[in-house]
Amino acid sequence: MNCDGVSSNGCEADTNTDPNHCGSCAACSVPNATAACNGGTCAIAQCNSGYGDCNNNATDGCETNVLGTDASNCGACGHGCLGGTCVAGQCQPVALATAQPYPGQIVVNNGVVYWVNQGPPTRTVAGAIMSIHSDGTGQQTLSSHYEVDALSNDATTIYFTGYDNDAFGYKVFKVLMTGGTTTTLVKSRSYAAKGISNDAAYVYWSEWEGGTVLQASLVDGSSLATLETGQAYPYAIAMTAWGLYWVTNPISGTTGGSIWHANEDGTGAAQFVAPATSALVSGFALDSAGNLFYQTYSQGIWRVAANGSGNAQISTGGFNLYVNMVTDTANVYWLGDGSSNPPDTIYCQGLNGTHPRTNDILLANQSVLGGVAVDASYVYFTTSGSSANNYLDGAVYRVAK
Repeated sequence: MNCDGVSSNGCEADTNTDPNHCGSCAACSVPNATAACNGGTCAIAQCNSGYGDCNNNATDGCETNVLGTDASNCGACGHGCLGGTCVAGQCQPVALATAQPYPGQIVVNNGVVYWVNQGPPTRTVAGAIMSIHSDGTGQQTLSSHYEVDALSNDATTIYFTGYDNDAFGYKVFKVLMTGGTTTTLVKSRSYAAKGISNDAAYVYWSEWEGGTVLQASLVDGSSLATLETGQAYPYAIAMTAWGLYWVTNPISGTTGGSIWHANEDGTGAAQFVAPATSALVSGFALDSAGNLFYQTYSQGIWRVAANGSGNAQISTGGFNLYVNMVTDTANVYWLGDGSSNPPDTIYCQGLNGTHPRTNDILLANQSVLGGVAVDASYVYFTTSGSSANNYLDGAVYRVAK
């Protein structure tokens, strides 16, 4: 088409592909975007940064500010906040429970959230195992104790460790998820257990200062067995389809941590990975293929294949001392520690190394984080509270993935 009115250059405009003369001599107008022309029809080549074509209609361009306050398109088109608000393109958390005394580890099962209230260091308030529905209703105290440290679960029961300030030392307990009588599985232990896990037959725990890894029947606490001794402050622990894993760390300093692996009965114990960074190791998690992800002090997130090969750094973001990571079918989630310099951050990265969030950040500017769990829709987390308030101002939140 002769759009410039100059006969000497003929019909110079390709109205099938030229966005400045698309379908006619008129230019395409696509707000907040770079225009394209496809077969004489205006289209969007690329949205401007911070905008999205969320209605799939090129006539109004990239109409949505995804870095604004649209809770249906928060951070990206179609990313809804599921009841939360959107601020600067980031879904904001919804408080499920507040005024909690020093909450820590957390799990979720069938729409119900369970967490540890450790109780403040002054022990002016008891620790407890708590539950609440994911919509914030039905908060319940399942079991109360002088001190509660760690928890794990199966489909019906919470297993946890704690202390009753009596003559029977540290203990391992269980209580039904629906509440009721708490059963003491093991008692008279000399050291606190900071990590606990279970399979269909046994409960496993790590006694930090005792340097031991133990197991007992999850039915009645019988068959108590010490699986490993001489471990350097074992902490996070997990029984998986690939065997038993646990973290060892020095009591002070920022180097010397490792991850160990053994069979279910404790045989074959060996160092699974000595971090390439020789750094302090924090939480870890495995995906459905047995790949292990772990945190190291100041050295980010690392990934190891199920056979122990390929120890490689996958992210530089975030560290949180002694807190387990979690995975779902697509991503690994972890906490960035700000305990000495808040705020904290929740991070997320694809299991295959992709980066679904800018700088791997799911949620920034949080007070001191204690634990993290996920289900199909939400990330759940605890904040530990502040020392100024004797850690009585902790809380439990959810945020859309």
